[in-house]
Amino acid sequence: MSRGERAVMRRAALQARAALSPEQVSEFSRAVARRFFALPEVAGAEGIMFYLAFRNEVDTLPMVREALESGKLVAAPRTLVAERRLVPVRLCRPGALAPGGYGILEPAGPEAVPVDPARLDVVAVPGVLFDVSGRRLGYGAGYYDRFLAGLVPRPLCVGLAYDFQVVAALPERPGDVPVDIIVTETRVVRAGGACGGGDGDAGGSGLQDRRRPPAPG
Repeated sequence: MSRGERAVMRRAALQARAALSPEQVSEFSRAVARRFFALPEVAGAEGIMFYLAFRNEVDTLPMVREALESGKLVAAPRTLVAERRLVPVRLCRPGALAPGGYGILEPAGPEAVPVDPARLDVVAVPGVLFDVSGRRLGYGAGYYDRFLAGLVPRPLCVGLAYDFQVVAALPERPGDVPVDIIVTETRVVRAGGACGGGDGDAGGSGLQDRRRPPAPG
């Protein structure tokens, strides 16, 4: 698939996402959150990094609140635009946020200190499109691919998306880092494996078994 074809797919998916009403975003995001927290790997995780949504992405702020209330370490990305990289930063209060790189909310205040990536058991990953093998099409800047490729040990990477953002196949490109699980408002997809419609596990192994070296490239 050419770069132009990827751009067409990205544009179509973004247009469909932009057309969602606030009520739909809220309803679908609640359903995604239920399935996300029902995953046994998430239930057993001590540290989770959530992206902070923009442009009608699945809303993660309610998930941040739930994770904090359950006593988990919560981090969110800080975008270092000049260095083209993400840094996980501690998020202690959902209201302690300020716009950062590209206008995306980031943790703010004295508590917003960098988190050792080795403390992250699960990373919630945004995307424009995913496929059932875990491949991901993002905005094209490569921030998450570079971030995920550098994590050792690799945490469980969970893509959060609306159901229409999951397609049968995306092309694999050098440097792309797939996710392990995709959670939508209707299903849980384990990359290359089972697909479940319930609120719980859809097959696969436990958290420690999911950790593996980062993908090459």
